[in-house]
Amino acid sequence: GLTCTDENAVQKGAFQETAARLGLAVILPDTSPRDTGIPGEDESYDLGSGAGFYVDATAAPWSAHYRMESYVVDELLPLCEK
Repeated sequence: GLTCTDENAVQKGAFQETAARLGLAVILPDTSPRDTGIPGEDESYDLGSGAGFYVDATAAPWSAHYRMESYVVDELLPLCEK
């Protein structure tokens, strides 16, 4: 959920036993940049720091920092495959 953290998922997700049995690694990336200096990024829980969108922003000033899809697809997944 929008206000969910990796801690919520670990504590309430109930996936650990199944993942262990199947030999799966579960990755819970924090996909929201922090302290980018964008005015207003910390004014609301649903936009900016901590919002956790899994997309790339297309409009300035967000597009310089908020590139979550690129991070997950282009950086994180290839690292996991090594």
